[in-house]
Amino acid sequence: MKEYRIYMKTNGAKPKNHRIRVNEDRFLFSEYRFMEDINIKVLVVADGMGGMQDGDKAAGNAVRGFSRTFYDKLVGLYMENDVNMFSISCFAEKLCVIVKEAFKAANDDVCKKADAIKPTGTTCSVVCIAGGYAVAANVGDSPIYYYHAQPRELRLISKLQTEAELDVEAGRYERYSPEYYANSNVLYQSLGAYSSLDDEDIFCCVLGKICCGDMFLLGTDGAFGRWEKHEILELLDSCGEGKEGDVLSKLFERAREDTNDDQTAILYVVSKE
Repeated sequence: MKEYRIYMKTNGAKPKNHRIRVNEDRFLFSEYRFMEDINIKVLVVADGMGGMQDGDKAAGNAVRGFSRTFYDKLVGLYMENDVNMFSISCFAEKLCVIVKEAFKAANDDVCKKADAIKPTGTTCSVVCIAGGYAVAANVGDSPIYYYHAQPRELRLISKLQTEAELDVEAGRYERYSPEYYANSNVLYQSLGAYSSLDDEDIFCCVLGKICCGDMFLLGTDGAFGRWEKHEILELLDSCGEGKEGDVLSKLFERAREDTNDDQTAILYVVSKE
C-alpha cells in the first residue's frame, strides 16, 4: 500500500469596495476502499467562473455531481465482478470510463441546477490514484501538474482548454507571452457551457509507475497566476520532506501579485511504498 501526505489550501479573492466577496472555488479529497482491494484516492478542484452568475453554486454542483456518480459507478463495477477477485489496479481503462461518466453527470448537475436565465459555468480537474497508476482528467483550464521525483521532471498533464492555448498550438504567439495572458481567461470548454458533454470534450490521461516522492499539484488558475513550469519545478525541488505544505503558501503569495482571483490547490505527495 502506498502512503501519502496531502496538503490543501484555499483563499478567497480580496473584496473590492468593502463588499463581501464569495469564494467561488470548491475542492474535495476522498478515499475509497472496497473489500480487500487497494485504496482509491480522488482529488477534485472546481473553479466557478467569476465572469458569470453563481460561480460558487456551479462549482459546488460540479463537485457533488462528479463525486456522487464516481462512487455509484465504482460500486457498480465491483458488483459486476467477483468482489473477492477483482482489483481496480488492473483496469485503468475502466477507471477512465467511470471518470468520464462522472464528468458528464457533473455537467448535468451544473446545467439542471442553474438559474434558467443566468449564464453560469465552472471548470473541474480531477486526479484518481489507484495503487501504481493515476487517472487525470479535466474540463476547463484548472491545471494539473505531475512531479516525477526520478528524474526530477514536471509535466502539465491536464489540457488547458483556452483560446490562448489554441493560439499557441497554431503558432500565433508563444506561451507565457503578453498575448498569451491576454487570452488565457477565455475558455472554449467548461461545465455548464452546453447541456451535455461528449467524451472528446473531456481530457483524460493515465500515468503509470507512481513512485515514492512523486507529487500531484492541481488547482484553480488563480492559484498559479503567471508561474511558469520551470519555476514551479524549482519550487517543488526546494521543499524538504514533510514541508511540502510551504509550496502552496509560496505559490499563492506570488500568484496574488498577478491576479486577484480565488485561489485553491491540492498537493498530493507519495511518501512511502
